[in-house]
Amino acid sequence: MTAPTIYKSSDPGAPAISSFNNAVYEVLRACLVDGYPGKAAAGWSAVYDEWSATGIATFKNAAESGILGIVKELSTSYGTSLFIADAMVDATHAVNARSGKVVVSDLPNLPSHGAQTRMLRINMHQHWCVIGNENFFIVFFAISESVLYQSDSQFSWTDANLLAAGSLRSLRGQGGISDAARGNFWLIGGYPGNNQASTSLQRDKFTPLYDETGAPFSSDVSGYIHPLDLLNINYGWQVSEPIVTMHFRQLEIFSVASSSLIQGGLKQVALMPMFLHNEWIDSSYARTIYGPMLTPDLLTTPFTVNGKNCVLAPLASSDRIVISLDAADWQ
Repeated sequence: MTAPTIYKSSDPGAPAISSFNNAVYEVLRACLVDGYPGKAAAGWSAVYDEWSATGIATFKNAAESGILGIVKELSTSYGTSLFIADAMVDATHAVNARSGKVVVSDLPNLPSHGAQTRMLRINMHQHWCVIGNENFFIVFFAISESVLYQSDSQFSWTDANLLAAGSLRSLRGQGGISDAARGNFWLIGGYPGNNQASTSLQRDKFTPLYDETGAPFSSDVSGYIHPLDLLNINYGWQVSEPIVTMHFRQLEIFSVASSSLIQGGLKQVALMPMFLHNEWIDSSYARTIYGPMLTPDLLTTPFTVNGKNCVLAPLASSDRIVISLDAADWQ
């Protein structure tokens, strides 16, 4: 198990993007599978790659806990649909595939569905950052470098996308990040069609394959990432002096067969130890007060949290999240 590598579009030798329809494939293929001058590949491998022929490519992580699939869309609004699966029968037929709330039976026609996980609105593809290792990654796409890297930037669904995929740490006995265990391969983020118009790591933003009982997830399951989904107050204006110590907690995934928390039924299913959060770095105060207390920029300059090397990353609106670069949090 290795610490994650940071890949950026500004790296010497980084892949050139040919078009927004190809961007997700070209970036993930280069960073996860092939590498590029100065940066070794994260350690994923291609299962089937027929991108030039059919517009479908599938990758697997080193743990072989699941398949990440990419399907080209030709619309001017979205360039890519994504799915996850247990395995591939061949290049266009998957075993137990799902994308957002869509149970996938026909990969070539996946873009015709309205509720699948999508990525990349037009003009959001030239600037990107990938942080990942052989089993998990997160990728950011944006219209400008300032959106990605400036501590005071506003990160919204109109100018940026983010996506994370791979193995997580099961809280239901289904294994750790490096285990090839059924149920701990996830697709998080993106732009789900027929859903909220944002691209954040928040509710309704994940694609699982199995629930906590080991059964395949039904199409009406929603995801909640705690504590990101429960913050209803603007923090930061309530104190008159800087915070001396911030306590950061690892993110957790809960599921519920509903689109509303108030209907109950929340089930805790997975832990994301590489993502750390504190409510003081939410809201507009994050980018003007508390974000710069941690680091002068985003995704670039590491800083220390609890003895771990970390970077500060953007979420939707003004929110921020801390990404650990410690190998122990990626295994």
